[in-house]
Amino acid sequence: MLIIVKRHKSLRFIGNKHNDEKLAALTAALDVANDAYLDNNKAPSRRCGEPDNKASHFFVAQYWADALANGANAELAENKKLSISPSIY
Repeated sequence: MLIIVKRHKSLRFIGNKHNDEKLAALTAALDVANDAYLDNNKAPSRRCGEPDNKASHFFVAQYWADALANGANAELAENKKLSISPSIY
């Protein structure tokens, strides 16, 4: 998750510097994805039968894709194939 947070800050900085609407939408969607990830308690666990690191990456990607598909940026929102259906957990 630390790598995603660092990339998130970099994307936000570049988006602000160049006034890029797509990057602003990406970072806003990543904010929503992080909130959903934490709200739904999808953090990795060491216990058997509970989500591990691979699952946590899946959930961040799933929530990010859903946030992009439902976001305010029309170009990203029309690309409905970004949505990932939960098939593993």
